[in-house]
Amino acid sequence: MRRKILITGVSGCIGQAMAAHLSSCTKDRVLGADMKLPAASTCEFFAMDLLDQAAVTAFLRHQRPQWIFHLAGGRLADPQVMFRANVVTTQVLLGAILMIKGYRPRVVSVGTAAEYGECSGRGLITEKTSGDVKGFYGVCKSLQTRTALYFASLGVDVVVARLFNMLGPGVTPVTAGGKYAREIVRVERHISESEALVGHLRAVRDFLDIRDICAALCALAGRGAPGEVYNVCSQRGVTMRYVVAQMLRASVKGGITAREDLRQDPGVPFAVGSCAKLKKATGWRPRYSLRDSAADTLAWYRTNTPERQG
Repeated sequence: MRRKILITGVSGCIGQAMAAHLSSCTKDRVLGADMKLPAASTCEFFAMDLLDQAAVTAFLRHQRPQWIFHLAGGRLADPQVMFRANVVTTQVLLGAILMIKGYRPRVVSVGTAAEYGECSGRGLITEKTSGDVKGFYGVCKSLQTRTALYFASLGVDVVVARLFNMLGPGVTPVTAGGKYAREIVRVERHISESEALVGHLRAVRDFLDIRDICAALCALAGRGAPGEVYNVCSQRGVTMRYVVAQMLRASVKGGITAREDLRQDPGVPFAVGSCAKLKKATGWRPRYSLRDSAADTLAWYRTNTPERQG
């Protein structure tokens, strides 16, 4: 039977990637909700304020999607806007589901490794690890997860996917990988330049291709346990310097070097996750190598960045 699937925040990079993933691998009917139309529309789009309880409730009551990927939110400049986009939209969405009699869709709510903060030692971060949360983004996403788990205790069928670092086509400059790729493409286009200015490169991170992330979210929609949190990661730690080196290796301009911008916040020194729980529950495995993901990120920016960059 053809399933109906809703993606909130469909205009964001993960939302667009998920819409493209679903359209390529399923015959399900995919609906996308956001305030603005996505750059590349591969789903039925509905303009919607996800903070509007009445509008969200009416939409769900009418459409009744069986799966919902709650991808709205993310890292935003204004703390109040970021809180509403991550935490309040989750409260509104799950509250709407709870109010509709006889309606219990599967919801996948997206969290982040920033919820763990800075952890002691260099062991793999599991879903039970706790650390010192750094920055308001981590606080917001932690509150979003707590909101989701609260509604799970009330009977809403929701699972939480905690994403680590992303690479791949379409990742934004808000991410480290997107920022590196955009800067390298900028240098590629300037004959007189050969130095790419990047952030701190000593930190160790866990990178996963956005296409593998989409596959993991689908796997959790099908086989994740209600009220549980799952790390979505590669379980492989690499330095930021290694990621930049892979992009430079794929550059169309030889001789580019990377210079660290030490004025930037280096963040936590080590954040590498364990995806054992995800693999055991769903059988998911990543398909893309870091080398291919880095090259594809760079290629995407080369194609989708205007010739004149600010």
